Amino acid sequence: MSDSSKIRFQYPSSIQELLQLLASAHEAPAPVPSLLLLDGLEEYLAEDPGTQDTAYLAALLLDTAAYFSHRLGASGNCGLVVALETQKEADGDVPHLALLQRYFPAVPAAARCPRLGTALLPSS
Repeated sequence: MSDSSKIRFQYPSSIQELLQLLASAHEAPAPVPSLLLLDGLEEYLAEDPGTQDTAYLAALLLDTAAYFSHRLGASGNCGLVVALETQKEADGDVPHLALLQRYFPAVPAAARCPRLGTALLPSS
């Protein structure tokens, strides 16, 4: 089996669809993933989900990765990478950034590569 056939891409169209996908991930028949990657979190936050849904999303991401890590057992952990573009728009900052930074300790990608925005990554 090639490495590309082991990758499963999903593109939830809204924050509600993303929440549903994460909440039901444990029911998926596919093999247990070793990495969850959410790129473009700012697109979901642009829907202005509110503080409660933002916290729920962060908690679901962490819980889903922990669940898959448990399922992988001694063979490995399920990593979690959440990327978020934080460049200021004309109307202000990224909504709920302070709340997200509580769940995901931020490591600025810009510090490593100035052409990139800020990525929220779990600290090691």
